[in-house]
Amino acid sequence: MDCGSRKRSTCSGVKPHAIAVLFRTNAQSRVLEEKFLEAGIPYYVVGVKFYARKEIKDILAYLRASLNPHDLISIKRIINIPVRGIGKVLMAKYLSRSTLTDAEKRKIHDFEALLLDIKHGVQKLPASDAIEATLKKTNYLTMFSPEVEEDVMRTGNLKELAALAKRFDQRSSPEGILALLEEAALMSEQDTMQDKAKSIPLTTVHAAKGLEFDHVFIAGLEDGLFPHTIFGGLSMHTGEEEKIRLEEERRLFYVALTRARKKVWLSLALFRTVFGEKQVNMPSRFLKDIPPRLINYADTENTIELL
Repeated sequence: MDCGSRKRSTCSGVKPHAIAVLFRTNAQSRVLEEKFLEAGIPYYVVGVKFYARKEIKDILAYLRASLNPHDLISIKRIINIPVRGIGKVLMAKYLSRSTLTDAEKRKIHDFEALLLDIKHGVQKLPASDAIEATLKKTNYLTMFSPEVEEDVMRTGNLKELAALAKRFDQRSSPEGILALLEEAALMSEQDTMQDKAKSIPLTTVHAAKGLEFDHVFIAGLEDGLFPHTIFGGLSMHTGEEEKIRLEEERRLFYVALTRARKKVWLSLALFRTVFGEKQVNMPSRFLKDIPPRLINYADTENTIELL
């Protein structure tokens, strides 16, 4: 593996486990996982892989159940998510085709009508629009609070799913969603028993606390991403509260930098697709805190190496 820069530095010959890729939000792992697979570079995700995250599995289960009413695994997963008064007893009666009370029938009718509505969207809309429509029809996002960071990250993962689906928008409906479901299945089937000694860890900065690596790559160093200001971050607060949150983000950036024993690479994207829309990004304000004498620009103009 060679991740050297134009000048004298290199990490050729470094063992994979001595290299780490860090990012601020776990939604960023999806594209990294994809590119590592395409390049044939062994990796493992510290924490949960993108397609294995609960919120992603829930929405994909809605799509599968809408297209296949006999998919009992998917139906069991989402029949009461968000809560709609269908507990374990009613679910068992429904799946076993037992006699239902009038109140139970109404609950089941509403659930089946929801799946039919989602199916109509999948059959008519481009893949990304079908994802967005599913999120709205299920009221799934109402379960999350913009003031809770874990909820913010889950929302970000779902928006990343919708953005990912855009690559299938040119296919006729429902082929786009079917292709997305197939890709998710293939990604999920990848060998999870990676030999960590021969694989590069991909991890959020939070999950990297206490860990150290010889070489660290920090991805997504753009304002709005790191520091994080999307989905209820800094932008929702003013005055002293915003200053406190910004300092928390700065301390997290310090944590990321100090995970490296030898060298750090800082990477940013001038353009990034967020929720399906391409946006121009400003470099992270934290980059200005780094003394110029410590910076060495690598082969790509959007990657910085710290000496």
